[in-house]
Amino acid sequence: MVSVSITLYDANGSQISITNPYRTGTNYLFSISPASGTLFSAGIYQVTINSLNIREHPFCTMNVKGISSVNTYIAYNQDIGFANGQHSNSANYYPRTAPEYNVAVVSSPVPLQFIQAYNSSARGLLWASPLMPRSNCVYNYVSKDTFQCPDASYGIAIDGTDLDGHPFRRYEIVHCVGQQHTVALEHQPHSFITLSNN
Repeated sequence: MVSVSITLYDANGSQISITNPYRTGTNYLFSISPASGTLFSAGIYQVTINSLNIREHPFCTMNVKGISSVNTYIAYNQDIGFANGQHSNSANYYPRTAPEYNVAVVSSPVPLQFIQAYNSSARGLLWASPLMPRSNCVYNYVSKDTFQCPDASYGIAIDGTDLDGHPFRRYEIVHCVGQQHTVALEHQPHSFITLSNN
């Protein structure tokens, strides 16, 4: 694994100290906490990742997670006969498999822009749609486009902007009603013979 140094600057351009990374054989985990009794300021931060050995170049995937007071709630609607469900107030917690078509409906106190479905590795885009605001509905956003369940389980990402104008993304796992995962029994590490009623 390539040894790296990380430099972090807050929204005001001040450097934030990063110490004691947790290290596995392939990853670093840096946990950054504000000083006792303070909070990190909202804004756009800058991260620099450098190799400590000039001959090695790190290949990086970086995930940043933080705590936010913004909550989004997602549901799904199959009542799409008129205008792709834009005016329907019904919702289910999970989408349904084909032949049903679904729209995503989202409740959010802040503006939302897009919704995207990803495969389980979060690297393959399965479906995407703009989110449209609507009024007089429990869920105040609806996906412009319909979709059929792309897999038994997949990830959903919701992109929006908080009240300070900063972008955010919410990610959750979705399971489709009416579709099961395909499991090859010969690859299971245990024997089903021991599951008898004796």
